[in-house]
Amino acid sequence: MSGKTTEKLAMFPSRMNIALMKGRLVGAKKGYELLKKKADALQVRFRKVVRDITEIKTKLGELMRQSYFSLVESEFVAGDIKNVVLANAIESATTRVRQKKENVVGVVSLIMRTRRTLSTMSRTRHDRTSQGRPESAGNQE
Repeated sequence: MSGKTTEKLAMFPSRMNIALMKGRLVGAKKGYELLKKKADALQVRFRKVVRDITEIKTKLGELMRQSYFSLVESEFVAGDIKNVVLANAIESATTRVRQKKENVVGVVSLIMRTRRTLSTMSRTRHDRTSQGRPESAGNQE
């Protein structure tokens, strides 16, 4: 099938019918162009999302490699530190995810944004250690 239809509209070939058919042809061409623009805009958005995902995945792989190396190094130096980490665990989440709707040429897509916050527990620990002395040094006085 070549894509052309062999259906014919049953109408009398008059000037009025020719004008009507020309109007329908103009409308069909406009509709096709609008759909083409919409498809192009969605493809551009899709390529951007794929590029962002690929970039984040490569950064995540490097970060996971570094964090695993740090974990192995700390376990080698200090031994099993799981109990200490669990005792100092933060009660609330430090990363929040926000969901936003974005309209791309009439197509609604969801955008997720993350925001990191410091909890009150980690802020007070950070303030104590940022004064130049470890937390246990204040207890020895």
